[in-house]
Amino acid sequence: YQRLKSRRARRGAASQSPAHGPARNNAQTKNGAHRRAAPETFWRQFIQGNRHHSPESVAGLALPCMMAHMAKKYAAGIIGAGIAGLSAAIGLRQAGYEVSILERAPSISPIGAALSLWENAILALRELGAAERIEREAAPIQSVSIRDCHGRTILKALPAARDTAGQSLAFLPTRSLLQQTLLEIAGPEAVKLTCQVAAVSQNGHVAIVHENDGRQSKFDLVVAADGIWSATAHSMGPPPYHAGYGGFL
Repeated sequence: YQRLKSRRARRGAASQSPAHGPARNNAQTKNGAHRRAAPETFWRQFIQGNRHHSPESVAGLALPCMMAHMAKKYAAGIIGAGIAGLSAAIGLRQAGYEVSILERAPSISPIGAALSLWENAILALRELGAAERIEREAAPIQSVSIRDCHGRTILKALPAARDTAGQSLAFLPTRSLLQQTLLEIAGPEAVKLTCQVAAVSQNGHVAIVHENDGRQSKFDLVVAADGIWSATAHSMGPPPYHAGYGGFL
């Protein structure tokens, strides 16, 4: 204990010596920009600021502050209940967000044909807890080749990727199967139907979603996942354009 006490005393004297200059607050960077103090710095300052209290009363003050910080829930708004929107909703909920999904359609109906899901997509779905049904019900892709419009081979047939257990990592589910699987995990109760979003604005750290009927919803985070012609997405970046090529599956 005495060695630790003397080491702390030497460290404090060095930080206050003219050769080193005044000790800099841990909550500031070299250029003076503010950043969050390390947890140990925060609690040290908290205890020093309440040193006139007994240890029991300091603990009684700290616990409500800590619990309030841990209880803080951030709200995320997802515009669009398609594959991208539902996937984002599941991921954000796993990260601790309270999620609301705003969908303009009056119902979630099965539409679309088959989708090819490759290794990166299957691994992502596994992280979201949505891959089991896809791997069980969708047809696995055994190999892939690329040909031009005349049938000439551009890329010879390559085997699809497999995981360490030998399971295929490429599948051909229908779009409706994938969307329904994601919807069940995200929770149908999180989807608000017939929400026609007109615009998204920002007020400080709050994002505000404006609907055509005048309703407004406030979120800490908004994700525009309402398709390639999304008006809200276009307000955040350049509009989409044709890449100049297409393909058939």
